[in-house]
Amino acid sequence: MNTADENTWRTAIVLQGGGAMGAYEYGVLKALYETRSKRLGRPFRPAVVAGISIGAITAAVLVGADQDPIETLGEVWAEDFTVSGSFPEVPPAFFPTMVPEFHQYLAMFLAMFGNRGMYQVDATNFLAPWAMTSVYSTSPLTSTLARHVNFDKLNASDTHLVLGAIDVKTGMFTAFDNRTPGKPIHAENVVASGSLPVVFPMTRIHDQCYWDGGVLWNTPLSPAINALELTENGSRDIKRELIVVELFPVETDKVPTDLKGILTRLVQLLFSSKLKLDASLFDKVDSYITLSDKIDEALKDSDQRAILNDPGYQQLRQHRKIDALKVITCNLPDEMSNPADFSRSTLEYRIKKGYEEALSRGIDNPAHLTRPPQL
Repeated sequence: MNTADENTWRTAIVLQGGGAMGAYEYGVLKALYETRSKRLGRPFRPAVVAGISIGAITAAVLVGADQDPIETLGEVWAEDFTVSGSFPEVPPAFFPTMVPEFHQYLAMFLAMFGNRGMYQVDATNFLAPWAMTSVYSTSPLTSTLARHVNFDKLNASDTHLVLGAIDVKTGMFTAFDNRTPGKPIHAENVVASGSLPVVFPMTRIHDQCYWDGGVLWNTPLSPAINALELTENGSRDIKRELIVVELFPVETDKVPTDLKGILTRLVQLLFSSKLKLDASLFDKVDSYITLSDKIDEALKDSDQRAILNDPGYQQLRQHRKIDALKVITCNLPDEMSNPADFSRSTLEYRIKKGYEEALSRGIDNPAHLTRPPQL
């Protein structure tokens, strides 16, 4: 494929929520941006980015970073989100097989007391524990966003950004996007998308309160597809690519046999994307669009052209094909799948795996159609 052909593609990226599992997303994105920029001979820029929770934080950095977005994301994970304590090294000669595990578990323990770039224990809980509504405060995340995201740039960007949250009162999914007149995205919208109940406080924006969008819908496919269809004013002359990063696989190779494994599997099922149904839906919609093209051609000189003005037919004609679907699914060992594990060694492992698996799934080529094996 030559550069001219690649310039006809428009890409939408969908990022799930999943706490520290977001390091895997960063690895995937690093591979995507590096390979596409090299092929294009210019910086790669997606047409649409949609994210939930940690995916929303990542999406905000991608669209609003003043400097290179991938380098900025690397700084966020290495300097802001990594939990590591100033504890003495254990001589490997004493416990040669336990040193990595020791540092990992110690970092996980320290994470219970806070993450300098994301959350900290809410001190007011000690003063009035009977009134507590969450364990942590998200004020560190607000500071992180202020350092790394230019919201003026984000709201003026050519990239369509969509973030998802849940309205606590109505229980309805709410999409924040940088295309809504009079409602720009600010830091509180990003924080709202990651306000996981009990762990973090609900986020109030004006008169409404929001929780983490992943509580109801952890994969914002529909908003991403709708935005992708509208790209270039709905032009039929471009090709559309959808890239989904799955942090929680629907299927597993084994049935859990202990409490830790059961809890891990429960989280996977609660926050998985159920992409089996969505992949078949893409095929159906594509076939309908092809059929509508044939109907248009068949009736262009017919006295039955009035049918083309039917509201239902007009609505169908507004849809556009998804020419390529790439689903990059995170399948890590159980010991590396804890969303609360922000230890340096685990995050680095996830980033590396995300990078490698994205390359193995053909992330460099927009025309390369890939779907999970179960689809």
